[in-house]
Amino acid sequence: MARAAVPAEASAADALVVPLSCRGDFSFHLLSAKPRGMNRTGLIIALFLALIVGLLFGLYPELDLKLASLFYDAPTRTFPAGLNWLAAVARDGAMWIAWGSHCLPSSLWL
Repeated sequence: MARAAVPAEASAADALVVPLSCRGDFSFHLLSAKPRGMNRTGLIIALFLALIVGLLFGLYPELDLKLASLFYDAPTRTFPAGLNWLAAVARDGAMWIAWGSHCLPSSLWL
C-alpha cells in the first residue's frame, strides 16, 4: 500500500506528533490526516477474541470473582500480592509500558 506524501510545509518535528491525550493541546492535525485502519485479518482476530471472551464470561459470569479470589485473603480482607514489591514493580511496569505505547509518536512504530 502506498503512503500519502507529507506536505512540503511539514517540518521534521511534525513527523513526531504525540497523541492528544499525552500532549494537552489541540494540535492533532497530522495524525488525523493519516488514518490507519485495521486490516481484515486484524478485524477478524479482534472479533474472534471478543466472541470467545464474551462467551466465556456469558457462560461463567462468576469467573472474574473466582479468579480474583485466588489473590484475596478473606480473613484480613486484603490482597497480599499488593504488598509484594515484585508484584508492585510488575504492575507499575505494565502500566508504564501501556502508557508509553500509547504516548510514543506514531512514527516510531513504523
